[in-house]
Amino acid sequence: MKHIRKYVRNLVTLLGIFMLFGLCACGSSQNGQQEENEQKTIMEGNEEEIKEGIKEEGKEEKPEANMQTESETDRIEEQLNVITNHCMELWQKSDMANTDEMYFIHYTVTDLDQNGRLEVISASVQGTGIYTYSSYFEVNEQLDGLNQCEIHTEKGDSGADIVGETVPVYYDRDKDAYHYIFSDYTRDGMAVSYENIRDISLKNGEITDNVLAYKESIYDENGVETADCFDAETGEKIDMEQYESVADTVFTELQKKRAVFLWEGKWMSEWREMSREQIQDMLQKSYEGFSIDDK
Repeated sequence: MKHIRKYVRNLVTLLGIFMLFGLCACGSSQNGQQEENEQKTIMEGNEEEIKEGIKEEGKEEKPEANMQTESETDRIEEQLNVITNHCMELWQKSDMANTDEMYFIHYTVTDLDQNGRLEVISASVQGTGIYTYSSYFEVNEQLDGLNQCEIHTEKGDSGADIVGETVPVYYDRDKDAYHYIFSDYTRDGMAVSYENIRDISLKNGEITDNVLAYKESIYDENGVETADCFDAETGEKIDMEQYESVADTVFTELQKKRAVFLWEGKWMSEWREMSREQIQDMLQKSYEGFSIDDK
């Protein structure tokens, strides 16, 4: 009996020990589960905060983009106001200002060098020789006035026939320069005419007007043309195909694009009679019609 009682006591002791370990393990498991649940809750909370942060960040970016667009629009309007306010001054400063009221003047608004400051260009075709005279004015850096662009070309020569809807333009990415290709046609009586292809570019407030090739034509009594073409740089004679493709040859490594212009032409007397609102509306439409795009 003593042995049996001793055995029972040992068995009870062992069962107590096992139960104690079981309770500890259970408590540890519950604590571990609780910690896991708490960690999961924290992670889910952080994830929600991150999502909300992304949403808020996205919301903040939109007004900035709108503000930038509005700023650009305001900048254009400000420049058009400057051009409008100085419109009569432009006419007085232009090459045709000291002529009579009967000249037909063309105007257009551009951004030839794409620097964000607008230009207003005036052009007039005069005389029996069909000479074109042009003036370029660019809004200054302070956006409160206009600077007349100096034109680098031979004095007395007819300027390019710039009044047109579309012309090729070559972009020099390294120099950030745009080369617009125009032609010029003049006559010397009924039997002789001169024509050339030229490159016009605007950089740092100055216009460079460079002849690439030229053509001299003589017409007989039946109007039949005999033409000779020359490379302007070398003076060497070239054929008609070389003459017509001279811009592609000279600017072969540059990116070729297309420039679109919107000109408005009136007699000088009509320009002077326009109200400020009419002038600004014309300038606005002209600028909106100017573009440079890929061919």
